[in-house]
Amino acid sequence: MDSLTPELVRHLSAPVHSIVVEAYNDALVPLFLWVAPLVLVSAVLLLFIQEKPLSTTLER
Repeated sequence: MDSLTPELVRHLSAPVHSIVVEAYNDALVPLFLWVAPLVLVSAVLLLFIQEKPLSTTLER
């Protein structure tokens, strides 16, 4: 068993299936709760970035 694929999880016995699904749920929910506000703050900050056209000449 190199990796835990959805197909493999579907074929697990009910108690083991429940443990695996709950483990993934317990791991991913806190991650989502940290990432969602970060994405929201990033989107708001992006509104304040001013567009600056690329230069067409090389100034030295």
